[in-house]
Amino acid sequence: MYNNGTDANLQNTNDYCINHLEETAGWTLKINKPLIFEEYGMARDGWNDQDEYDPTTPTTNRLKY
Repeated sequence: MYNNGTDANLQNTNDYCINHLEETAGWTLKINKPLIFEEYGMARDGWNDQDEYDPTTPTTNRLKY
């Protein structure tokens, strides 16, 4: 899911995340418990042999997400 920087892949990632949050929220309502979010971070683009942790690597998809 996270191995390319195409717009279609970014859309799939967004859809997956929204679906996960909706499902989790449904579970919390059923058991009457709060939903707790943890910090989530997306690495830099890192496609085409770039280092995803190098500060000079762009953050195009992370900013869109």
